[in-house]
Amino acid sequence: MRIVGKRGSHIDMMIAFSLFMLLFITVMIFLQPNLKEKGEKENVLGILNQNVIKNISSNLTLVLVKIDEAYSSVENCIEFDSSSWGIEENVAVNGIDNQRINSNGTSSLVQVDWVDSPRFLKIYSSSESFEESPVYSTCASITEGSNYSIGSIRTQEYPFEQGIEKLKTYYDGEYEDLKDNLGLPIGEEFGFIFINNENGRITAGNRPSSESVYSQENKIIYVNNKSEILLGRLIVEIW
Repeated sequence: MRIVGKRGSHIDMMIAFSLFMLLFITVMIFLQPNLKEKGEKENVLGILNQNVIKNISSNLTLVLVKIDEAYSSVENCIEFDSSSWGIEENVAVNGIDNQRINSNGTSSLVQVDWVDSPRFLKIYSSSESFEESPVYSTCASITEGSNYSIGSIRTQEYPFEQGIEKLKTYYDGEYEDLKDNLGLPIGEEFGFIFINNENGRITAGNRPSSESVYSQENKIIYVNNKSEILLGRLIVEIW
C-alpha cells in the first residue's frame, strides 16, 4: 500500500488549484469580448427604448363636462367655447359609459351631438388625430356656469397608436434618417413590434437569424385612434 505524506497532498492540491485557475482565466479571456459586447448592446438598447417611447408619445388633454339637468335644446348639437381649456386641435368626445359621441372640435370650439341628451361628457384632445365622427347639425351655443360646468381639466403624456403607425411609416421610408434621430450608433440595426389590446400587431424590421438579437419589452398604456386608453406591449430590438 502506498502512503502519501502531508507534503505530497499539499503539492497535489497546489497543482490542482493552479490548473483550476489556468482554466478559469482561459474561460474569462474567451468570454470577455462577448460580455463586453452584451453590456454595450444593453446600454444602446436602453437608450433606444427610451427614445422610441418618447417619439411615439404626445399629450392627451381630458376635460370633464357636466351639462345642467335643467338645460334642454331643440337642436341636435351643442357647442362649447373651448378657448380657455388649453386643448389641442384634434378632439374626440365620449359619454360617461365611454361610448363615442359624434363631435367636431378645434382649440377654440367644440361641437357635440345632442341626440340622446348626454349629461356627462369626456372631451379628449391631442395633436394626434382621432377617427372621425363628425356632427352635421346646427349647434346651439351653451354657456359655462349657466348651462354646464367643468369638472376637471387634466393633461398627461401617452404613447399613441397613431404615433406608432407614423414611426412604422418613417422606418419603412427613411430608415437611416430615423436611426440618426433616435441616436442609434453607426453599425447598429433595430426594429420594433407593437401589440395592441386585441393582439393586433405593427411590426418594423426583420430580426436576423444569423446574429444575436437583444430586446426589451414594455407594457404600455396607450391611446388608440378612437381615444380609448388601453394596455398594450412594445418590443424594441437591436442587432
